[in-house]
Amino acid sequence: MSLRNAAKGMEELVYMVDLHNNHLGYCVREKLRSGQIIFRSSQFFVLNSTHKMYVQKRSMTKYPFPGFYDVCPGGVRTIIDDSDEATARRELKEEMGIENTELKYLFDIMFENRVWKWWAKVYLTFWDLPCTHDDEVSEIEMWDIEEVDRKIKEGLQFTPMTLQAFPRFKEIYYRDLKDNII
Repeated sequence: MSLRNAAKGMEELVYMVDLHNNHLGYCVREKLRSGQIIFRSSQFFVLNSTHKMYVQKRSMTKYPFPGFYDVCPGGVRTIIDDSDEATARRELKEEMGIENTELKYLFDIMFENRVWKWWAKVYLTFWDLPCTHDDEVSEIEMWDIEEVDRKIKEGLQFTPMTLQAFPRFKEIYYRDLKDNII
């Protein structure tokens, strides 16, 4: 299949990387579940101007992790995205209705579980308007950083990416962001 046909929606091609996060090419999304493909995603944290965090609850029909909470949503980079930031912008718009906002790159993180391996580019943005959501999200709530931390410790179900990325985010937040707004 040509890249042109894939981009038109015949099959979704995702961005493959190696263990060092170097681009290798593209593969069809279905191959991700084999666990043999490492892919790239863009994830984001969204805060308002008072530093409350937007928290998504994934819909019960969303694969994977139905019904889990997510403070670091995002999505897989595909052939239609010309950059990781473009992926983040596309996902912000699709999942939360957020567009035309500044993104601040925070860090890269590797994630691995029984099914997937992926690298994520993690961003931060600020947003003070109401959010909308698509059918992948059942609700969006506003929690402060300490409340997210408490709910994780209480055992509320969060996505694995949240559990891995949130501690790094907190470190950056308390070191660099708490008293500043980008």
